[in-house]
Amino acid sequence: MSQPQQCFLLTRLPRELRDRIYIEVLVAIDDINIENLEYDELWSHEEFPEPGLLRASRQLRYEALPVYYAHNIFRAIVFDEDSTPPLRWLSSIGHAGRKALRQLVIQYQISPGTRHQLEQDIEFSLQGSILSALRAILGHHMQRYGRAGCVKFAQNVGRFPDLRLESVRLDTGSPDPEPVFEHKKHHWRVDMERHLDRARTDRALDAALEKTLAEG
Repeated sequence: MSQPQQCFLLTRLPRELRDRIYIEVLVAIDDINIENLEYDELWSHEEFPEPGLLRASRQLRYEALPVYYAHNIFRAIVFDEDSTPPLRWLSSIGHAGRKALRQLVIQYQISPGTRHQLEQDIEFSLQGSILSALRAILGHHMQRYGRAGCVKFAQNVGRFPDLRLESVRLDTGSPDPEPVFEHKKHHWRVDMERHLDRARTDRALDAALEKTLAEG
């Protein structure tokens, strides 16, 4: 076999069978924690690696990447002192990965010192749109990014349909963190697509207000 492509016997199988193999190989039983992805120096992105199959050939990546990102549930754990992993990961997977992505869990691990204020922020924001809640949560944790970072994050998560936010407390003494909130208050699933227009409207109004204040 002189051509590298000929080594991939997988590509000779019917597409329907290849798709079944992709699902069997790439879809995990449990949520995939983006911080625990195994790094393979031959194949992977150093910080947020992908399965080697996605880098085996251009054809396999084109076919298998949507399966990997659409059928798995990805989990990002955010701590008080470092809230950047979701943003970095969403950036690292590229446009194709974000387009295919369907389910993301963002779990906020809250220390006693910040829990009370965050509860108040979320409780207040839930009276408005989910974008407002995202701004409150991310604004509380991501001071280095400021408002622009929150809007950027909301734009990214708005491109896939299933987002779940969880919040857990670290002062319970239990090896498994307990939910801070009950039922709908500690996690919720939303269809972000229907909030995109609201997000654009909010930004337009904010820009108009800032311009008015500057002119005044």
